[in-house]
Amino acid sequence: MASNWAIVIGINQYRFLQPLKYAKRDAEAMHSFLTQEAKFDRIFLFTDDSSPVRGKPTDPSENNLRRALREIFKEPFMKDGDNFWFFFSGHGIPHKGQDYLMPLDGDPEDIENTGISTNTITNYLRSCGADNAVMILDACRSGGKKSGEGIGRQTEAKARQTGVISLFSCSPDQYSYELEAIEQGAFTYALLEGLGIRGRCATVERLNQYLEHRVTELVSQHLQRARQIPYTIAEPLNRSHLILMPQHASPTDIAKLKNDAFNAEVVKDWELARRLWLRVLTAAAGQDMDAVNAIERIGQERLGRSQPITSHSPNPRPLNKTAQPSPTPLSPKPLTPSKPLTIRSATPVSPKLLPLTSQPSPSRQLPRQQLLKCVILERNTVGFQIGSLVVWLLIGYILQENIDSGNFFPILLLSGSLGGALTGLLGGLCWQKVSPSIRSEEIFLKCPLIGLISGVSIWSIVRLILGTKNIREYGILMGFVGGIVSILIMSFWLYKAKKR
Repeated sequence: MASNWAIVIGINQYRFLQPLKYAKRDAEAMHSFLTQEAKFDRIFLFTDDSSPVRGKPTDPSENNLRRALREIFKEPFMKDGDNFWFFFSGHGIPHKGQDYLMPLDGDPEDIENTGISTNTITNYLRSCGADNAVMILDACRSGGKKSGEGIGRQTEAKARQTGVISLFSCSPDQYSYELEAIEQGAFTYALLEGLGIRGRCATVERLNQYLEHRVTELVSQHLQRARQIPYTIAEPLNRSHLILMPQHASPTDIAKLKNDAFNAEVVKDWELARRLWLRVLTAAAGQDMDAVNAIERIGQERLGRSQPITSHSPNPRPLNKTAQPSPTPLSPKPLTPSKPLTIRSATPVSPKLLPLTSQPSPSRQLPRQQLLKCVILERNTVGFQIGSLVVWLLIGYILQENIDSGNFFPILLLSGSLGGALTGLLGGLCWQKVSPSIRSEEIFLKCPLIGLISGVSIWSIVRLILGTKNIREYGILMGFVGGIVSILIMSFWLYKAKKR
């Protein structure tokens, strides 16, 4: 089970710098989110009036912060698959080529001795042992009364070297605004939206995209001509695919991470591959057999064994390394001065580019209890089942009352098509609530098409078995049977779509 820790700092009442209004509130909101929604195991909160912990003060003065950092990171205590986040909301100042975060008693006349450099934070994060270290800086706050450029440039370079995922609230030449209307910083407000139920951003890549749009929207809405564009440093390539919020991870998110893991195996980077497969396993709540088999396979590769690992699936297909394409060089995109820095990574390699024989195939069999659950017990599908039955019963009634030998085939085809298409559309709409990964084109194109085909097939089979006369006599009963069969077909297909 992954371990998740965080340090959260928010400072309003600076002693030697202009006070801020909502930095403390931002930190408290982040602490609440990490505790209640992200379910972090341990969070260290430092604000103007945070309560002492075990008799030790937690006000964010330089001495308290340095002491806490030394004690927390005195030796490696985390492992691969674990997460450590560092969140800071307050003033940041560049000085002599270094970026500094200013504590409660930070002195702008003595930055080197009273500030805490981002290099120090980055080095601590890398030393803890977690392979997923995240630094979130909502600094350069508006109203800081400083001239020249803000922090960011030097921290960017350090983040690229160390692999620490770094989120910046604004470009170095911009302010990070506090908004009276929402009583928070624009960046932190959007960040919590993106990580939460509104944005459902599972990966670094998706979170970066959400922040770029949402922060700009908030600032434009409340401050009109002001500009604030956040950006993210996540290098090399695979860092942008890391899953920050497993509960929001879609099959596509997991597939990208799997693709990175397979590519790491191709180039025999066993340590990276193992870490990525561990991430896949965490995101899949320990239920991904590809990841289980891969971790076992990598363990044997590192021990120098040559015998293949038998897959746990009914149709084992071992990794075919010779079939793998050569990986794309992982070179970062160049920095363009006209646009704020975003995630630095090469174009992601689509999972479709990998030969099917290169990935262990999951089981093709759907256990009975899972099929029963997806048809009857799955949430949000009751409307689909009831609606589909009503449609088919109505069609059965119409057939019973109106069909005769002269108009049999046109009405049969029309009713089967209509019933199947409506069943498919209802199924797609209801199942999207179960799994947002079911895409719009599946709902409005594939679902009705599959429903149409199944509907025509059902009525054709009924006609062959019973004949026209019996359909006239038992149309409603046949509508009921057709509805049940159609629901089973659509539920099975939608369940497979959900599991992709």
